[in-house]
Amino acid sequence: MIPNAITKRRTDGDRGVSPVIGVILMVAITVILAAVIGTFVLDLGNNAGKSAPSASLAVTANPGTGNVTISHKGGDGLDSATTRVIISNNAGDKSTFEPTSTSTVLSVGGEATYDSSNGNLTWAGTSYPTPDPSVGSINQGDKITVQLIDTESQRVIYETTVTA
Repeated sequence: MIPNAITKRRTDGDRGVSPVIGVILMVAITVILAAVIGTFVLDLGNNAGKSAPSASLAVTANPGTGNVTISHKGGDGLDSATTRVIISNNAGDKSTFEPTSTSTVLSVGGEATYDSSNGNLTWAGTSYPTPDPSVGSINQGDKITVQLIDTESQRVIYETTVTA
């Protein structure tokens, strides 16, 4: 056989480059497929899309009336059917308003008022009793913490502490 330029350039060190690249590509494809299948199997796709409403709120606590007022200043409306409200004081007492079966939306300009004397929460004009009205009278200097939680996404919408 007569040696030519093509057979001379090919050496033993050049062999095996294509199989290595092929193996790397196969591993990459397998990892990507496993990630996609795992996402669907673990149902991560459905939970990733749920987000809590975004709202700008202001909270005031009035020791004279014993009321805590949540004013809606802007953003998404907050539905009483999907919003949990937790009001607590610095003594550790806590009143929790659980979502209701009826839907009342607190929109921009609206207010929700918690009356510590009877444990009722008035949400956009509709009064709801709180099952555990533990927060007693609100006195001057008490620190009141208000937390709103979206029950669909299990995320905190708003949380603040105010001084009465």
